Amino acid sequence: MQSVGYTNTGLGIILACGNALGSLTGPLLTSMVSRGKARSITVAYMALAIQLVCYFTMFALNRVCLLFSVAFVIQIAFCYTVNNIDLDIYAECINRGIRIDYGVARGCGSFAFVCMSLLIGPMLNRFSSRILPVIGAAIVFCSCAMHCSFARSLRSLDAGGPETPAAVKKHDALPIGGFLAQNRLFAFILLSIIITCTGYRVCLSFLVNIVYNAGGDLNYYSVIVSIGALSEIPFMIFYSRLFGKTRPFIPLIAAIGFFVVKQLVLAAASGKALILVAALLQGPSYALYASAIVPFTTGAVSSEDAPLAQSLAFTTTTVSYFLSGVCGGLLFDHLPVRNAVVVCTGLCIAGTALAIPSICILESRKKSSV
Repeated sequence: MQSVGYTNTGLGIILACGNALGSLTGPLLTSMVSRGKARSITVAYMALAIQLVCYFTMFALNRVCLLFSVAFVIQIAFCYTVNNIDLDIYAECINRGIRIDYGVARGCGSFAFVCMSLLIGPMLNRFSSRILPVIGAAIVFCSCAMHCSFARSLRSLDAGGPETPAAVKKHDALPIGGFLAQNRLFAFILLSIIITCTGYRVCLSFLVNIVYNAGGDLNYYSVIVSIGALSEIPFMIFYSRLFGKTRPFIPLIAAIGFFVVKQLVLAAASGKALILVAALLQGPSYALYASAIVPFTTGAVSSEDAPLAQSLAFTTTTVSYFLSGVCGGLLFDHLPVRNAVVVCTGLCIAGTALAIPSICILESRKKSSV
């Protein structure tokens, strides 16, 4: 985006708008699926098709203009929509007795991200940033193929017998408003996590600025991003083995704590070495959080509301991206890089101070009600 001609503030506004739209479309469409008004696979195909149109539009325009900005906003929004729907498909598979190791699946995603990060750096140097929409379109086609495979698997289950009790209950799921009113403490936990993740996401979205400020370049930035993604893989792949017998709130609290540790390391970074350390902390922070929030959410609500709860839990990431887009561009345009990172660290600490006690209270209530 910056190579096309957008400023940090302009990029931040676009990221904010895309994440704001995604935070609405994802839960709304998932709620429709949960109440039986739409099929998850159909919604996924629709979102992927919209993304494809956006990528072609961005490739054709390749300049700062309203249509390019709108296409980018919609692409971001429906990228998150696909992720929300995929979580619904995951919950449906679990309800039907299909065992999927979520940590391994996320670990494969991180490995793919590492490969793309290592490939994109040299490709940008050779072909320019205009190749990015082409790469995005290729990824969408691959995603379509994978969703086709999911669709065949689910159709074979449907053909094998009558609708399962879990599938019947799915039609009795609460709408979003009713769910939030009935699960207020869970909603407050998500709000606290949004605050924590916003501080974390600002630094992640504008990491290239932090790297340049520490004396690095674009190649070092690509290496840092790859190392961060690599550090995620062990925590995701081995999550079930390491924490399978542990109550999910324990690794979740640990992950939220590591968000703060990572931010403190970035705030203290005056050279490239500590940025490398912060990248290595992406595993015990984000990767552990992404793996722990799924079983924690499933256990925090009723089975009928689990798909919507998973969608809302994922939407915390989307909303934090929205807020980081709004705040990040302004912070890094108007403050020195170090000061901007310190502000984000304070935000992360504040969210953590709210989230951890709330998680403990929810767990104590669950334990007393058993």
